[in-house]
Amino acid sequence: MSDAQYYFVHLPKCAGTSVLKSLGRLGKRRLVIVSQYPQSKRAALEGLNQQLRQRRLTIDDPDMIFGHDVFYGIHQGSGRDIRYVTIMRDPVLRWVSQYRYIVDCSDNPKSPIHRYARAAVTQDGVTMTMDQCAQSGAWTNMMTHYLAAATVSDLDSARWGPWPDSDLHQMARSLVDRMSFIGFVDQIYQAEATISQWFGMRPKLKVVNASKTKVASEISASTREKITSINRLDQAIYDYAKTRMGRA
Repeated sequence: MSDAQYYFVHLPKCAGTSVLKSLGRLGKRRLVIVSQYPQSKRAALEGLNQQLRQRRLTIDDPDMIFGHDVFYGIHQGSGRDIRYVTIMRDPVLRWVSQYRYIVDCSDNPKSPIHRYARAAVTQDGVTMTMDQCAQSGAWTNMMTHYLAAATVSDLDSARWGPWPDSDLHQMARSLVDRMSFIGFVDQIYQAEATISQWFGMRPKLKVVNASKTKVASEISASTREKITSINRLDQAIYDYAKTRMGRA
């Protein structure tokens, strides 16, 4: 058993699913997924504890805890060396991928978030354009919100807390400062190779969960400007992470 226990904060549309597919080779004793769609931190923690009980594991056993709702305190009781990790993405490209994903889910009745996706991108029965969604401010600064929320151990706190932008940035930055490793989607194969090396595995990345929805390869300047404008916090935290990892 490795001395380190890794906690992977899965930021939406940042290649986490592809990395998880590769990590699946670790096996059920070494890898635990918190949950895919938890309703709260309390539910995420209970889901983790339930999985551990079902597998007859203690919190010390898994080498990797992975999920959207990994946060400070979820490793309570672990006696191992805790290391937080994540993968981040250029904020504009991440937002575009988010839009495509939501459109995909809105068209797929079997998607667990189909109802939400339909409501998010459908207006008067017509799928909203990327420009319209950006204008509405949808999915803004998601990386910052996820990172900031992960620093709060209060089980009753929400992912989208009532924090001003300055606090959100500082909270997210404090988690970036604690990260042992941050990978980047534009260098995803190198990131997956590093993560695989921790567990004595050869890299075996296969990109999955790619959006089926296609949009023009060139985003209009006005749409790009809107996407950039509503994701200023994400750009700031992304730039900071790049600098911290020496990738700027």
